Amino acid sequence: MRVETNRRRIGRDGTVYPARQSSRSPLLHASMDRRDRDYSTLADWRAGVAANLIEIRLAWGLLNVTDPSSRCVLHDDPENLHKVGCMETAGFRFYAAAVKPGDTAGGTAPFDARLADRLPRGDLAKPSGLPMYTWRGWDQPSSRIERKETWSILKRAFESLPKRNPTP
Repeated sequence: MRVETNRRRIGRDGTVYPARQSSRSPLLHASMDRRDRDYSTLADWRAGVAANLIEIRLAWGLLNVTDPSSRCVLHDDPENLHKVGCMETAGFRFYAAAVKPGDTAGGTAPFDARLADRLPRGDLAKPSGLPMYTWRGWDQPSSRIERKETWSILKRAFESLPKRNPTP
């Protein structure tokens, strides 16, 4: 998924500023457990936490969810490709596949490979047989206060600043 963070623009002096894009597709492999050595707050996925388990944390936007509170996802009309809107989804079915590249370099699109493993295992002839991930919608967002890892560092830094007398 490519996101245009800045559109092309022309400055008052005639300078052309090209559009800037970034890819949201690469997923960071790291631990989501604060106790682990390879922990990262930016972690997207991790395999091998337990047998037959892949832990994944994806942004709603990567799943084309426009409004998670109402379970709305992007939807285009196959009869009119210029008409794009959103519709409520019942949920998602996920499937993970691990592939081993073929012996020859190059190959057909996207690449020559053979299936090495998959989760969940079993008959995949019927995608409706895969487990459904769903969630309840909401009207009011929930929140909780959580101290960031740098809180204690900032606290010490502010406490070490010289005391100032307030001006009258």
